[in-house]
Amino acid sequence: MCAEGRIKKIFVKQYDRIKKGDILIEFFDQDIREQIDVKKDQIYETKEAIENLKKEINNCKVISPVNGVISNLNVSEGKLINMGDSICSIWSPNDLIFESKISEYDVYKVKKGDRVKLNFTPHSSYIPESELDGVVESINPRPLDEDLSQNISWFNIKVRFHDENIKRGTHATAEIEVIRKKDALCIPIEAVRKEGDKYFVYVKKFNNESLNKIKEDGEISDELGTKESYYVGCEKREVKLGISNEHYVEILEGLKEGEEVVLPQAYKTTH
Repeated sequence: MCAEGRIKKIFVKQYDRIKKGDILIEFFDQDIREQIDVKKDQIYETKEAIENLKKEINNCKVISPVNGVISNLNVSEGKLINMGDSICSIWSPNDLIFESKISEYDVYKVKKGDRVKLNFTPHSSYIPESELDGVVESINPRPLDEDLSQNISWFNIKVRFHDENIKRGTHATAEIEVIRKKDALCIPIEAVRKEGDKYFVYVKKFNNESLNKIKEDGEISDELGTKESYYVGCEKREVKLGISNEHYVEILEGLKEGEEVVLPQAYKTTH
């Protein structure tokens, strides 16, 4: 029974007969209903706080996201760990990455998702040779340090593959067949020079006897005016390139079969 409050309605009169359970008087209950709503909100907030605490309990366990092998375990029991501290590394043998490089001649022919053949040729006869299928994961758009002697840019390429038997750090070669050609005219890739957006090679024009006479007569000099140039007796010729691999590049225009190109001079360094 409500002990106090403002009367809202009276249901009986003087000398009325009543039965057990009849309503006699009704008080205004707005304040009580508001208190109930407040308590309900408190219950909701309490439940939410309990759920958050349960999540914190779950966060007390670090669960491995993948199958793998623990590497670089940096903690011990009882050690205090702060946010951002490294606990360990996980190496997944079923999700490996092969890294290599690809030349500027081929980088535009390969794309993410291309199929790759990986050949693992072991250094030891105790390890079996294997060939695995992989997929191009990414190609870095930024070139690696350019080899100025070849004037060719190289780009890092990553290939993803899966195998439980291949160990981390194992060397391999990758084959990505982007196109196949028969009877292509190819030269060593280091014979090509790039100037701006054009490519050139030095083509030998004279035999040794004619070259010796020209040197004596002094009729030929290179672009620097040096009579005894390494490329004396050669023609600097623009060429159009086709497909290539790590060692050879196809020549589409500018050379004929049988012509001899000159490779760059090897310089001896002293320490």
